[in-house]
Formats: sequence, structure tokens, C-alpha cells
Amino acid sequence: REVLDHRIALVRLDADGNLDSSFGDDGVVLTSTPDTDSEAATAVAILSDGDILVGGGGKFTIETSDSSSRKKKGGTRRVSASGAILVRYDASAGYALDTNFGGGDGIAVDTQFVLGDGYILGTRVFDMGVQEDSGRIVTLTSGLHEMIRGYDLTNGALDAGSSGFGPDGSGWYEAGDFDGYSALAIASDESILVCGELRDVANTQGGDGVVTRFRADGTAILGMATVDGFASGATYLDAILVDGESVVVGGTVTVPGQTPQDPPTRAAFAAWFSAPVGSGVPADVNFVSATESAVEAPVWVRGLALSGADVVLSGDLPDTSTGTSTSGRPVWFLAKFLGD
Repeated sequence: REVLDHRIALVRLDADGNLDSSFGDDGVVLTSTPDTDSEAATAVAILSDGDILVGGGGKFTIETSDSSSRKKKGGTRRVSASGAILVRYDASAGYALDTNFGGGDGIAVDTQFVLGDGYILGTRVFDMGVQEDSGRIVTLTSGLHEMIRGYDLTNGALDAGSSGFGPDGSGWYEAGDFDGYSALAIASDESILVCGELRDVANTQGGDGVVTRFRADGTAILGMATVDGFASGATYLDAILVDGESVVVGGTVTVPGQTPQDPPTRAAFAAWFSAPVGSGVPADVNFVSATESAVEAPVWVRGLALSGADVVLSGDLPDTSTGTSTSGRPVWFLAKFLGD
């Protein structure tokens, strides 16, 4: 039977949006990681020396004892679980894999799987940032809970130990009965900012968007702030960036229908924290209202960028040309908020 070959694809475009033929093979670099069934890239960062870092995940086959098996008692069994992957490309060598990174092949793999309630939970990179002064890669990684993890920037090893990153290379913060982080950014002082959703189990309508600021070494919380839910709907923060002392987040809010028969709607928004997160100064919030479909149809924020003093959100929403607001193929949207 046909076997699909999943590989990490790194693509570079020129200023006109065309594939850059000077990069890789006509603008594309493909990478397969060892001992994995499949790979997926989910985050990328460019270092000051031009090197490129890619974070993602892959599926690994491991042996586990019956303590983590629901179906088999006694002995061991082979199971499939996901692991985090970091790849470094050497700009001085034409973006070949950096032989000083990982196992000498430019690839670092983290397969420290989390055992929880009788089953295995793997890890993968959601997002990542770089602390170049500290020589560290910081990832937002999934597991039993979302957590931040630190890795050595030179060789990709987990930054564990008494003087390393957090306890045993990881730091995390469970702020409520339910919380999920989705994006990460590094501030100029190398403190770590993550954003996502905070919800209490009793709040069935959803919760607030949350931004948490960690110390640079992941050992403590420096501050926390929320973007309150609107109209009792769930608020999600999906993207974050830092501009000097300001923190900008992009997200969506789910607004319940006016009657039980009315479907919920989702709108995108951007929010600015003009003071340090956790100082008590609330964020300024602006909705995407330039296009009616972005408000009436389900919408997701996928990216956030600065254009001078302006903020640009990118995302997707269903194509409403069929006459419905809740179905249809995804189409992209861009929304620009003026700095004034």
C-alpha cells in the first residue's frame, strides 16, 4: 500500500511573493527526522546570525509498561506517541542542517512523554521564541498541560538542572480549572509571555483571554492579565507579540445567540497592553468590524504583525457565498488597525 512521506518543509519567498530560487531547492528545503512516522512544523524563528530554527512534532514508537496501558496488563507493549522536534539550519552553509545541533544532524528530539491517568500523552511544539543573550530556545509545548520548556540554543539539549530552565527544563502554570495556552513571545528583558484562555469549570459559557508573564528562566510568574469575556462568551487569545514595553494580542470572542435556537457567532479582535502585564492596567480592545462576514461567521485568528504603528491580524473564516454563515470552505482575511 502507499505510504505517505511527511516531512518538514521550509519555504522562503522573495519581496514579490515568489519562491526564492537562491534558497534550498528552488525556494524549498525539505527535512525528514529520524525514527519518526511523520513530522509537522508549527513554529519558526530567525536568529541574529541568519540561522533558522523550526519547531514542531513527530510520531514515535516506544515501549511502555502495563502501568500506562489500559488494554494490556503485565509486560510491555509498543505504542505510538508524539514528541517535540527542533531543527536548526546553518545560514553560513547554505541552510544545511547545523551539525552542532541535536545529535549532530541538526535535529533535536524531546520524547519525555507524560504519563497521565493510565495513558500516554506526547509532546509537540505549539510556538517558540529565542533568548539569544541567555543562549536558550523557549517553546510552548503540549503535554498533560501546556507548558514552557527551555533548550540550549547551541545544541538543542533540554536546559535542565539546578541552574537551568524551571524545574527539570520545564515551567508551567495552571491558572484555573481549565486553561490552555496557544502562543508565546519573548520580551526585550527575555521574560516570557504566553497567551490563551482561562475558564472556570462552572462557567459553561466560556472564559477570559489570559496573558501570563514568566521570569526569563521559567521559575516564577511575574504577572498575569485577562481580557474579559464579552457578552458572557468565551474569549480566546491566539497570537501575541511584544513591541518595546507594549504587548499586543489577537484573538476571537464567541458570543452566544440571543435565543437558544440562535447559533453562536465569533468576532476577531486585537488588544493592546500599554503597561506591563500584571500591573492592573486593562487592555484596549478593538473588534474587526470592517467586514461583516468576519463578525457573523466563525472566524479564527492565525497571525499577528506590526506595520509601523499599525497592527495587522490575519486569519480565516468560512466562505459565506453559499448563503450560510456557518459552513463553507475557509477563506483568508486581513484586518488592519491604525496606530492612532
